[in-house]
Parts: sequence; structure tokens; C-alpha cells
Amino acid sequence: MGHADKDSDNRSSIKHCPIQTVQNARQVPLLPVPQISDTIERYLQALKPLIPDFQYEKVASYAEKFLSQTANKLQILLEARARTRVNWITDWWLNDMYLEQNCPLPINSNPGMLVHRNYSRSRSENVTLIATIIKSTLRYKTKVENNELHETSGGQMAGSHLCMNQYRNLFTRARD
Repeated sequence: MGHADKDSDNRSSIKHCPIQTVQNARQVPLLPVPQISDTIERYLQALKPLIPDFQYEKVASYAEKFLSQTANKLQILLEARARTRVNWITDWWLNDMYLEQNCPLPINSNPGMLVHRNYSRSRSENVTLIATIIKSTLRYKTKVENNELHETSGGQMAGSHLCMNQYRNLFTRARD
């Protein structure tokens, strides 16, 4: 079973989103393209306490060279890409960083869940628990497929509209 067509996210507007759980999709702002200079600055700040000063200085010089020679062109290309997609990074993240990597998923990217065996329960109780989880997962999958999910909002995003389009990927993607 392979992953979906890489061009599946190449839509000009979120209103063409195939899943109807995005009742407020037109109110959801598109993902902005960050300024590369800001990204490099945050990267260097995060890196500084992790490596010796001589290595940091070398990386910082590479970053300066990148910013002066390449970053502006890359920024223009990313912004052009963002104008042709609902989310300019989705296919890169989903395909390149998730589906096409060989690293173990439970450690590096776990969108699901892990159920530890509870030795205080009997085997039949554990089987019942797993069956209940499977049954609930299938009910949830049905809601996704039938466009019956309601928009999710909470935590720091309370009151904000969130695009629910990624939910369709929960049950429709698999590694090769």
C-alpha cells in the first residue's frame, strides 16, 4: 500500500478541501512562510548550548554564508510555492519526513498510541480493552470518512479556527 499522490495538496484555496469537517475553513489563515533569517537565528540560538564554541562559530559562519548567498532566492521560491498550495509544507512533511523515512515511527513520529500490557488485569480484560480501542478507532474512522467530525479547538488555540483536513491522513496513508 503506497502513499497518496504527492500533488494531492496542490489546491489554490482551502475551500476545495475534500473533507467537510472544516466548517470554518475560510476563516483558517493559511500557514505563513517564515522568514529564513528568523529560522536561522532560532536554529543558532538552539544550537549554541549544545556544541563547543569552535563548532558553533563554524556553523554560524556557514549560516551567514547561506543567508548572504542563498536564503533570499529560497525565500522567494518558498513564497511562490505557498501561493499555489493550501499548506506549502504538507507534502514535504508527510512524504519526505514521515512516509519515505526508514526510522522507527514509535520513537520518531507517533501519531497513534501505544497500549502497555497491564499485568494486574487478566488476559481477557486486556483483550476486551484492545477490542474496545479497535471498535472506537473504527467508529472514529467512519466519522472522518462521513465528514462528521466537528472542528477541534483547545489549549493555546482556544477560540481559534483549526483546519481539520489533516484528519483524513490518519487512516489513508501507509509506508511502502
